Amino acid sequence: MIEIEHPEDAPHIEKAFTDAKEHGKIYDIEHRIIRVDNKEIRYIKASGEVEYDQDTGSPVRMVGADQDITERKQAEIALKESEQFLKILLESMPLPVFYKDVEGRYKGFNKAFETFFDRPKSELIGCSVFDINPPELARIYHAKDSELFKKISTQIYESEVKNAYGELRDVVFHKATLTNTSGAITGLVGAIMDITESKQAEKALIESEAMFRGMFKDHSAVMLLIDPHTGQIVEVNQAAAQYYGYPMENMIQMKIQQLNLLSPAEIMEKIGGAFNKQVNIFEFRHLLADGLVRDVEVHSAPITIQHQTLLFSIIHDITERKRVEEERNQLVIDLQRALANVKQLTGLLPICSHCKKIRDDKGYWNQIESYIHEHSEVKFSHSICQDCAKKHYPDFDIYED
Repeated sequence: MIEIEHPEDAPHIEKAFTDAKEHGKIYDIEHRIIRVDNKEIRYIKASGEVEYDQDTGSPVRMVGADQDITERKQAEIALKESEQFLKILLESMPLPVFYKDVEGRYKGFNKAFETFFDRPKSELIGCSVFDINPPELARIYHAKDSELFKKISTQIYESEVKNAYGELRDVVFHKATLTNTSGAITGLVGAIMDITESKQAEKALIESEAMFRGMFKDHSAVMLLIDPHTGQIVEVNQAAAQYYGYPMENMIQMKIQQLNLLSPAEIMEKIGGAFNKQVNIFEFRHLLADGLVRDVEVHSAPITIQHQTLLFSIIHDITERKRVEEERNQLVIDLQRALANVKQLTGLLPICSHCKKIRDDKGYWNQIESYIHEHSEVKFSHSICQDCAKKHYPDFDIYED
């Protein structure tokens, strides 16, 4: 195998060789070579000693050996890169991360840990939990660490930590034991996750749900909680049980399809519209336990309870309102029909003061009976009054006294 020195290592090799030749130092260096046949870079550990002429003291030759250490160097490089990666990863993490020895002393941590306690690394290295935490909290942490050190394992638990501002924060500790190559426990590594906001949100959600359930249970309005994917009735209030005529425990075994008279496909379509907030007010016909059918108006919208999204429906009975509306609509129809058969005379009618003829819109004078007959449904039957009978027919005794 023919090889040449790596150009970047040539100065280093030359210096070591000069020191060995001129100053009698041991030639012991590591450097790279480049194989001529395939251009592969290999790592060499070269060691040797210079032999001198006994008479003149001049260097004669160097006796030594080269050892290929490529695999070892590659492993060292990989380890260094891995350590660098872990260091960068640790520092970039927003969570406070730390590690301790088996005595419980902090041996290292990331910047987030320093920030959380608002203390520099110099004040934290070598400290125990009793040095940087209130006694009542330190005792908890110490007991948990001691428990973890008993065997190789991991540990997760909730607790509290007082931060640099004196605030008690709700946290979750994630810890794991550290071991050496022989498997002996040498310490632990841990991370602190601040869950204060999520705990507060969870508490608010629980209180909100409790308030909703209290209102739901005791409200006089008919209320249902329905699974939007199946139509299953998940929960009902007492008002619903009384209205539909089923015991509450029976109703939560039913589906809305058993109450609504629409087809199952139509019901799921309406549920989809409510779930997607496209429509939230519906009119249906619901079947009661006694067989009666009632008209209802349903107000329905999605609501999340215990991480499950359900349809919250409020049902109003509108049977009487629908009956009144139908009667009113029928009355309007009847009146419209009646009015369609009635002709009305309105406005100012020009009438002759002598002959009593009426002038129409075209300027012609018409007998009053002809005009009224043309503009209304009135029909005339001709007769003669007493005065006219005496005046025009004096010889006839039409009207007897």
